Amino acid sequence: MQFDTTTSSSWQFGHRGRVAVFIDGNNLFHAARFHNIDIDYNKLLRVMMGDGRLLRAFFYTGVDAGAERQQGFLLWMRRNGFRVVQKELKTFYDGTRKANLDVEIAVDMLSLAGRCLYPATKTLFTPSTR
Repeated sequence: MQFDTTTSSSWQFGHRGRVAVFIDGNNLFHAARFHNIDIDYNKLLRVMMGDGRLLRAFFYTGVDAGAERQQGFLLWMRRNGFRVVQKELKTFYDGTRKANLDVEIAVDMLSLAGRCLYPATKTLFTPSTR
């Protein structure tokens, strides 16, 4: 399934000023896999920026040191302008594996809030979610 951003007016953000992008990689990966969607991260970044100027693009993810394919993907993300923030996955008693990057995401958002055109609370939501 592919989403065509050229036919959806809700994806036209207009003037955005300086834009900081924060992607929770693990949640986005699992949501895309569940819905059978392939993500073009360069296109996603362009859509989120609108006509704004990119301040910084973060990609947060848990990593498995032995996963060569994941390491290749993260290298590609770095080479394409994303600042990759990674943390080793922890295995919990029930077998689930998580990196818990919520605090890192929040700290980075707050540290850049003063450099964005609008207050941080307004930049967290797109016009379609306000």
